[in-house]
Amino acid sequence: MPTGEPHSGIAWEAQRTANRIGAWSYLLGQIFLAGPLQILGAFDKLRMRIPETPTLEAELLTFHDQLREKNRWLPISNFSGREQDVAYLVRLGLVDFSERKGTLKAR
Repeated sequence: MPTGEPHSGIAWEAQRTANRIGAWSYLLGQIFLAGPLQILGAFDKLRMRIPETPTLEAELLTFHDQLREKNRWLPISNFSGREQDVAYLVRLGLVDFSERKGTLKAR
């Protein structure tokens, strides 16, 4: 890097060149390193979406009310055939699920 007075033309040009190169390297780093991670995160969010159907919300609320009435930890095996509903309620944070014990309880 050329030496010169802080306010000289040489120092100004050297600083401008360093800033220009730094900006491009930052941009390329974001595109090639962070870009794929952002795309994978977007695909993950799309995959985890809860579908919007006319009856799903009512079914989930009814199921949540049934769980709340019992007010205890229940084994997941009691809900065979309703695994998707359980997964949706866990994802929404309406039930607590213990993977280790295989039980769930409504909040």
